[in-house]
Amino acid sequence: MLKIIEKKPTLVLTSQMLSYVPSLEELYLVDCFLMQPEKLEDVKHLRKLHIIDGGVGCDSSNLWLLDWFESGRASISRNTTCYIPTVHDMATLFSLSGRELLMWLRYKKETERECVAPCNCSVTGIKENLDPIIHVDCQEVGLTELPIIPHNTTRLTLDRNNITNMSLLFTSELYHHIDSIALNYNRISYMDGELYYNYIKNRSMDIIIKLAYNGLKTMPVKIMKQVHNEAAKEGKNHLPMFDLSNNPWNCDDCSFLPDFQELVYYQNYEMDPSNIRCANWTSTAGQQVVKLDVNSLCAPDPPLLQPLDILNICMGILLLMLIFNFLHNFVQYKRHGKLPWIITKLPCC
Repeated sequence: MLKIIEKKPTLVLTSQMLSYVPSLEELYLVDCFLMQPEKLEDVKHLRKLHIIDGGVGCDSSNLWLLDWFESGRASISRNTTCYIPTVHDMATLFSLSGRELLMWLRYKKETERECVAPCNCSVTGIKENLDPIIHVDCQEVGLTELPIIPHNTTRLTLDRNNITNMSLLFTSELYHHIDSIALNYNRISYMDGELYYNYIKNRSMDIIIKLAYNGLKTMPVKIMKQVHNEAAKEGKNHLPMFDLSNNPWNCDDCSFLPDFQELVYYQNYEMDPSNIRCANWTSTAGQQVVKLDVNSLCAPDPPLLQPLDILNICMGILLLMLIFNFLHNFVQYKRHGKLPWIITKLPCC
């Protein structure tokens, strides 16, 4: 039995070390904090490994411990935790240190089994509610559509591919736990507003959707605005955020521009407003959307006839009728000596 009093990663367990006790059949590790214990299959007589309390390094190379545990060759107490020497080794806001080792090993094994090439999948943390933080990295691998990802994936990086359709994000159950998806440098030119609305309404957590450097000209801004308004009425703080920089926005579309400017200015803090610019084929080419005078650009066209114009036309028509009537009466009098009807009705002076 090996026991460490101070909880520090001072024990290095190797096959070579155990070779000095060739008849060892059962090994107990109590309160030991091990970083990278070598696989012990080469220890010929070792039948059972017991890990009680302490911790083991959160490293993929230690997955063999789960295999031993599932085969009955190892016992691992529930108090044995995942161990990381310093927080600087973490690339996530949530720590793995102090989490149950067996829980992390199971999450790690399941994630590696469900990970589809050419993506790389990793468990980078465990949340307070004990759900895993799974990061799937599929950058620059030639994807043309959203990939199949492990269950409980929370962060997905798909930058620099050839993806044109993002609807699977809103429809597949695999994507329901996503809190951050990066789709920068793809070929997306459309987002379905109805699918987006249903997806967001059924979520209870934030989501960041990064769509910089795509082919977006418009967005379903009225539906996006509706989502924010309904959330405000219901007191919800879980609102989606976007990065929409460096897309060819159609600033000539006045059914889109006013709501889009409001969206950029007030509601989406992930994006850099200075990089939200009008497409170079629009009348406001290259200008920042937040600095446009939308009231002037999208002012309604004046009516063809102003009220004064209508009055002048009526007066003109009336004048022409009077002139034609005078000419008619004059011709009748010359030819027939007949006075106009109105004159015959006047009392004689």
